[in-house]
Amino acid sequence: MKWLNLIPICVFAGCSDVQSSFTVIDDGATIQSAQLELCGTITPLARHDGRLTVNKRINCEGSGYIRLFEVGGGERLCPVGYVTPGLEQHLTYEADECAKSA
Repeated sequence: MKWLNLIPICVFAGCSDVQSSFTVIDDGATIQSAQLELCGTITPLARHDGRLTVNKRINCEGSGYIRLFEVGGGERLCPVGYVTPGLEQHLTYEADECAKSA
């Protein structure tokens, strides 16, 4: 019976296999690479036909951003709002709508 007490802990701690997706649409091919910075980790996005994507299991509560590295050397930041472990989220951004980094 004591193992039943672990179920809520596991759900809130991110033991779930639920993954969230993060996508940046780059129709103009202006982005060389991108990385998701969330939960103290950096995860690169993969390019597929004008899109940069990554699927990730969320293991924290908080926020972060996707850092875009432009072909010409500039950077853009796409804010990732509040995320929650175990909650499936699908976030999509347009590269040219993300803020230029100083």
